[in-house]
Amino acid sequence: MPLGAKGPGGDWQNLLAGPIRSGSVPGAPLTRLARVDAASIPETIRTIIDQAGGLGIRGAFTYIGAQDFRYRCAQAEGEYRSGFRSRLTSEGGPPRVEFDVGLMARVNGKPGRAWTLVIVYEPDDTYTIWLVEGHARRNVESMVLACVLDVYWDTLQSVIEEAYDRAIAEHNQGFIPLG
Repeated sequence: MPLGAKGPGGDWQNLLAGPIRSGSVPGAPLTRLARVDAASIPETIRTIIDQAGGLGIRGAFTYIGAQDFRYRCAQAEGEYRSGFRSRLTSEGGPPRVEFDVGLMARVNGKPGRAWTLVIVYEPDDTYTIWLVEGHARRNVESMVLACVLDVYWDTLQSVIEEAYDRAIAEHNQGFIPLG
C-alpha cells in the first residue's frame, strides 16, 4: 500500500484526544494525537494507523482497546524513516523502548499494570511491534510481553492482534479487562 493510502478502518481521527503539535524532532518527547484535521498528523503516522486497520470497529486499535495515542516523527510531510532500529534500553532512566519514528498507545491489559503497544517504523521499511508492561517492579527482563520484528505493511493489523492475543493468553489467563 503506498504511503498515505487509507486502509479499511474508517474515520480514525475522531477517536483521538488531547493536544497536538505538528511533529517532533528525533529524541524529543512523544506528541499526543488529538481530534484534529488528519492533515496535521505526520503522513508516516497516518500511514501506520491506516495500515493497522484504522481506528474503526474493524481495526487493530479497537480490538486491543488502544487509547492515549502518542507518536514520534520529525517530518510532517512525506515518508520519514527512523535513523536507527528500535531497541529495549535502560540507559539514562527506567527500562523503555527507544525509537525514532513510531506510534504508541495504552491497551487493555492486566489490571494494575500498564500495557503499551509500540509500533515502530524501522529504517528498512518494516515495522517492529512491541507490547510492553509497566509496573512498580518492572525490569528489562520482565517488561516485554511481545516483540515481533520485520513486519510488513500488509500484515501489520493481524500481527498486532495476534501478539495481543498471545500476551492475553500467557500473562492474563485469557481474560481481557474492559475497564
